[in-house]
Amino acid sequence: MFQSRFHSLLRLTPFTIGFAAVSASAATYTLDFNTALTGDAGHDWSAFTVASLSMEDSGLDQVKFTLTHFSNSLAGTQKIKDLWLSINPYVSVTQSGQTPAITFNSGLVYDANGHAGVGGDYNKKFNLAQAFKTGQNSFNEGMSVSFYLAGVGLSTTSFLAPVQGTLGPMNAAIHYQGLEGLTADSVKLGGIFIEGGSGQNNPVPEPASLAMISFAGLAAFTGRKKTQKPGSTPNPA
Repeated sequence: MFQSRFHSLLRLTPFTIGFAAVSASAATYTLDFNTALTGDAGHDWSAFTVASLSMEDSGLDQVKFTLTHFSNSLAGTQKIKDLWLSINPYVSVTQSGQTPAITFNSGLVYDANGHAGVGGDYNKKFNLAQAFKTGQNSFNEGMSVSFYLAGVGLSTTSFLAPVQGTLGPMNAAIHYQGLEGLTADSVKLGGIFIEGGSGQNNPVPEPASLAMISFAGLAAFTGRKKTQKPGSTPNPA
């Protein structure tokens, strides 16, 4: 009897360890830039995601950001010139790990009054700005850049309070340049973070959902064990 229960516990051990690892995983959010904030340049951006931004907690008081510029079928060579974010409530942050460093035009800049340049009624509402090069070593299609922000109490939730405008809430925006054959050379695109995701808003199960699945499986296992009498043969499933 004891040996049988011990072997059952061993079979459960990898399962329970895996569940603990999943439930303790860091929060991850993904944002697709597919809402034109200052004119659409004659293009339907809602069905054409050109870039996405992901952020994840990376240790204590640190968040990692990855901005991906997808390859697309527009004529010419598109590039991302600026990224705007909003941190609320504000904490002093330090930036590190700019990768590839050669693509960044400067460090992250904070403006308590909000940055100009986004345009429309979203202008001067984002308080963090990151510029990228637009000539040699520009942020072209098929590239990704990443960086870390650190500050006391900083986490992914620090960037989830959206700025408001006529097109709805936005967590971030980019300045997208190099458009050819459209009514404008550039456009400002915004988006909202969703939890999980792997680019272009494809959510993955949240830790809470996985926890429910794990507990349900464990309850079914223990319930089945209790219904078995000593020496009896389990009924087939």
